[in-house]
Amino acid sequence: MPATSSPKTAPTHLIRGRDIDYSLSVPVRWTTKMGVQAFDSLNNYKSLYVGVIAEESNLGSPEIIAKISRNKIKEVGTDISWTEPAPLILDGRSWLQYTVDCKFEKIPLSYQFYVYAGREGTFQVVGWTTQDLFRRDASFMREVMATFHFPE
Repeated sequence: MPATSSPKTAPTHLIRGRDIDYSLSVPVRWTTKMGVQAFDSLNNYKSLYVGVIAEESNLGSPEIIAKISRNKIKEVGTDISWTEPAPLILDGRSWLQYTVDCKFEKIPLSYQFYVYAGREGTFQVVGWTTQDLFRRDASFMREVMATFHFPE
């Protein structure tokens, strides 16, 4: 299955949060690892990744999370550019979304961030791939990211 197949038509399996309750539908041919570095779940297919960072604490607002995540990128990345955070409704809640282009260990990467903080906790759904593949795979990656759901 090419990375550009739609998760709406491809067979998927449901990933559930390890420490915090949430779910994400990923195509069955993807690999899933739980508890990798800061990620509660890390899912990938070839060079396309979608990870979820989940924290029990409500850190205040999506704006605070966007600032924190951007500061983390400054610590490890070079040649950084990003879009201004824009509103996003995901699973009926108000999130912020933005993209980041940077180099990490000289590798040019592009990231898509969806960030949220509220009564359910603090969540970052992060997708990335190399800059040369981002345009091709961004739509598919965002479809996978949009399958994020809070517990019922």
